[in-house]
Formats: sequence, structure tokens, C-alpha cells
Amino acid sequence: MLIRRVVAAIVATLAIYTALALLAGIVLRYWRWSNDQPASRFWPLQWIEGGWLLALSALLVAITVCPAHRRAA
Repeated sequence: MLIRRVVAAIVATLAIYTALALLAGIVLRYWRWSNDQPASRFWPLQWIEGGWLLALSALLVAITVCPAHRRAA
């Protein structure tokens, strides 16, 4: 909705997704290399990661819906 041309929007989405996936892979490798967490911390870490991913998703949805709603009105 932010980019009017379909092909440009697809290319932008794939580029951003690829960049975020690569960044996440780099951060994950560094995290595993620098911190070895005990098994007892598995679920608390999963809840923390799930929480910030949910918050990021809500933020991205809001960033997308607000301009789209303004254009439709």
C-alpha cells in the first residue's frame, strides 16, 4: 500500500525480508557464540522473544494500516 507499483512493492518487500533474515542470522550466530544458556532458561527466553516479535509485528501493521486508511478516506 505504501508503494503504488506492484513489482516495485514486491522487490522492496523481498529486499527488506532478505536483509532482516540475514541480520537475524548474524545476531543469532553471535548470540550462540557469546552466550550459552542453560536449559532452564529456554522457556523464559522463548516468551521474551515472542513478546518482542509480537510488538514488532503490531508496530509494522500499524505503520502499514494508518497510511492505507488515510488514502482510502
